[in-house]
Amino acid sequence: EGVTPSHSQLAPAEAEAESPGQKASQAAHKAPSGTQAGKPEPTRVPFSRLLLLSKPELKSYTIALFLSGLMGLQTPLLYYSISEMILTISSPPVSFNPDLDRWVPDYDVAHVQRNAMISCLK
Repeated sequence: EGVTPSHSQLAPAEAEAESPGQKASQAAHKAPSGTQAGKPEPTRVPFSRLLLLSKPELKSYTIALFLSGLMGLQTPLLYYSISEMILTISSPPVSFNPDLDRWVPDYDVAHVQRNAMISCLK
């Protein structure tokens, strides 16, 4: 008691009493592999065939890959020079004043311009 009989153990009349949802799920499980709603399974194509078909563009792909690598290497250098320029402009140079025995700001415009120019030319 309390054990539900499997589908093969049910009598034909009881098998027909199953819900429509159960019949649909059983029909889906019985469908042949590789087909869904009458659509055939797509043909598998080896990657080597795709490479052979793209052989005329191989030179362009190689050049693009090389140039994108150069751009990837160049970007951190660009950001480094920009950060140096921002640092030069935002923090004024200081000089040591021996009379006061401490560092004092030295707003030397020529010094800031020279450092900014050097940062831009790097």
